Parts: sequence; structure tokens; C-alpha cells
Amino acid sequence: MRRFFADTVLINPFIGAGPGMILYEKNLYASLHVATGFQLRISNSVFLHTQLSYHVNLSSSINNNVTASIGLMGIILQRKKKNKTILSNQAVTAQQAPTDIDRDGIVDGEDDCPNDPGPRTFCGCPDTDGDGIPDNKDKCPKEPGIIEYIGCPAPTVKMPAPVIKIDTLTKTSTIDSITTAMNKLAEQIYFETDKATLTPASTHSLITIVALLKIQPFSLLQIEGHTDNTGTIERNVQLSEERANSVLEYLVSAGIDRKKLTIKGFGATMPVADNTTPEGRAKNRRTVFVLYK
Repeated sequence: MRRFFADTVLINPFIGAGPGMILYEKNLYASLHVATGFQLRISNSVFLHTQLSYHVNLSSSINNNVTASIGLMGIILQRKKKNKTILSNQAVTAQQAPTDIDRDGIVDGEDDCPNDPGPRTFCGCPDTDGDGIPDNKDKCPKEPGIIEYIGCPAPTVKMPAPVIKIDTLTKTSTIDSITTAMNKLAEQIYFETDKATLTPASTHSLITIVALLKIQPFSLLQIEGHTDNTGTIERNVQLSEERANSVLEYLVSAGIDRKKLTIKGFGATMPVADNTTPEGRAKNRRTVFVLYK
């Protein structure tokens, strides 16, 4: 018997053919038969079976005949299918969990300094001196420096102090001449990197500026602070104000009336040179005096 579909379908038609035996009046007769029908699935192991058969008797004692049958058919024993494990010819590579040797939360494959913990901002590298330059790119990792010098402090360049003849200015002093002299001296006012602390190299210029202010009567002195474009806008404005205020405090400590002094921080908004070169940035980091009569 040949079924058209698997036993899982609801209605499964079939056909069949083959030899058989017919019991007729207590005698057995050989025959050939063909059959067709369908089975109706009631459950996974019980089916309603209907069949229509045509029998061709091989003996002349009986005639050919047609039979019809209907009944229930069930599966008593069902062989369990063995689970087959199919292995592909492709090798299975066990994936090892990513390692993080320095335990900084950045896996070693993405960590530029896998043996030293550091923030993700610096790709896992530390910044020992806190100058904003990670140690793996810092030539002086234990000493704060600036980007222009690859993390090292800017070299101290001994510039000749500007020659200001105070006696000459006393005789022919004007607001403009005093202001020009003060701004010339201001070129030698220096601060520590990313700080508002005056360096000792600024002392000569500041002393001379105090002397000039005591020569020329004035109503107001505005001290302007300027920076290069390194860092954020907010930080540059803050730093320029703090540096201008450091100059103000020095002048007050030297006897200049605080009420006649004011400060203004411009950050990097008023450059006088190209910020793409170290020389240009150095010129943009400056203090400017505006004197009012």
C-alpha cells in the first residue's frame, strides 16, 4: 500500500496492489487485487481506515468481486528515531572571553596601554602628570607640559627685558606713550602652563609697569587676558580672566588703587597670530593694558 503523504496529515489517500487469498466456502483461492481509499487521522497513533478493493480470482470456481471496508487502525509499537548528530566539516573554534589585564573596563584588544589602567578618553592609557596628554604620547609623562612640546614644559627662553627709559617718559608722558610702553613690557609677562600663576620671569616687567602707572595720572586701567585656542571656549575664557586678575592683584600689592583697575577675559576670540603654529599660539597668549585718562 502506498500512501501519498506522511501520517501527520489529516486525510491521507492511498493505492495498493498485490496477490492475496480468498476464503470461500471453507476453501482458499488465490487472487490478485487492487485497492484504493484514504485514512483519516484521529490522533498520532489512531486512524479511521476506508478501502475499496477489486479482486481478480485466479480460479474459475469463483467470480471476480469488489469489497469495501472501514475500520480503525492504530500504531501499537513505534520505533524511536535515534538522534543523529550532524557535524559540519568546519572546525569549531572556542571563543575565549576578552581579557582586561589592567581592569580599567577596556578590553585589551581596544586598550592602547593594556598593562596600565586609564580612561576611555585616552584609549585606556593613563595621564600621570594630568596635563591632558596620555602617557603613551607624552615625552615627559611625569612633568606637566603642553601639546606643542609633546607633553613637556615649554622651554624657558631668556628674552632681553625691554628698555624703558622712565626718565624720558616722565618728561614727555602721555596716555598713549605710557600705554604703548606698558604693552611692550606686557610681552614679558608669563604664566605657568594652563594656570594663572605668574612666573618669576615676569617680575621685571611688572615692577616697571607699576612705576609707569605711578608717573601717569589715570582714571581707569583695563587689564585684558587672551589665550590661544587650545582647550574649550569656556576654559579659555575662564583662564584669561584668572590671568588678568593675577596681574591686577600684583598691581594692587604694589600700591596701585584697586578701584582704578578692572579686568576682562577674551579667551581665544581675539587672536593676533596663527593658532596653527607654536609661535602663533605663544603670541596669542598675552596680557593687554588699556589705559584711560
